[in-house]
Amino acid sequence: MDAELMLVTDKTTWRNLVARTVGVQIQQGWAYGEALAARGARVARLLLVEGGREVGFVQLIGRRPCRGPVLLWHGLGGPCWLRAGAEGDGAALRLLRRRYGWRRGAVLLLTPASPLPSLDHQRLQNAGFRQAMTGYTTAVLDLEHPLAALRRGLHGDWRRRLQRGPDAALALAWCHPWADPLGLEALLTADAAAARQRGYHGLPPALVRQLARQGDGLLALARARDQPVAAMLFLRQGATALYQTGWSDAVGRSGFAHHHLLWGAIERLAADGCRQLDLGGLNVPAGIVRFKLASGATPRTFAGTFA
Repeated sequence: MDAELMLVTDKTTWRNLVARTVGVQIQQGWAYGEALAARGARVARLLLVEGGREVGFVQLIGRRPCRGPVLLWHGLGGPCWLRAGAEGDGAALRLLRRRYGWRRGAVLLLTPASPLPSLDHQRLQNAGFRQAMTGYTTAVLDLEHPLAALRRGLHGDWRRRLQRGPDAALALAWCHPWADPLGLEALLTADAAAARQRGYHGLPPALVRQLARQGDGLLALARARDQPVAAMLFLRQGATALYQTGWSDAVGRSGFAHHHLLWGAIERLAADGCRQLDLGGLNVPAGIVRFKLASGATPRTFAGTFA
């Protein structure tokens, strides 16, 4: 079957592709590519075509590790498959591997956002890719269910804390990150401090700030006496939202602020047409894992990274 890789340079065209599928990760979004391009990375946004039919798309980020001679291309969260033509024979993947792989002095890695078991594993193997790393496990909420069903899916303690209502001392708000820059900065500052204290590495605050301001997002914030005490940031990509980061101090924790902030975010995201909420990985402290899974989220293990 004939295959083509068509370079996409128009933001609207890319956003329309993203809107045609569910589960697209932030790393496949236009804003993510723009943010990394501003930091010196190469970006290739490609539409995969087989037999004249659009079958998928992938955004590749290119860097030279340690300023070495090899160019590393990574499709983190890709390729993404469109409903129409998803049965293609893999010719586009084979072409992608030839164009961006070893034969051109580069290494190509693909980390599709598809759960196991999935067709992606077989497609990639058929195209000559081999698994280099196993996938990670995340917690996913299906927002296509009615809110009443989602509420019934909450675990007992989670539901009871929600039913009690927020602490009277807490003022809760949900808005685009643009609308509350001070709240966003309070969250990013607290998150950076927690990362230093606990020794974990997330996206740089400057990159998160840029993604929050460039793309679609939702900032959930709790204040007590006009001071932030808890916050959660959600980044939106088409019909999928990602819980990017959160923070709470002792006042926020005692008032179970994150329970109310997350539920309010679920209500707003679902009303805005979001069909899936990724609450993030489960390689975190046990208390955070319990919080995510007790919200009704389901563990999902991705296929891994292929080279």
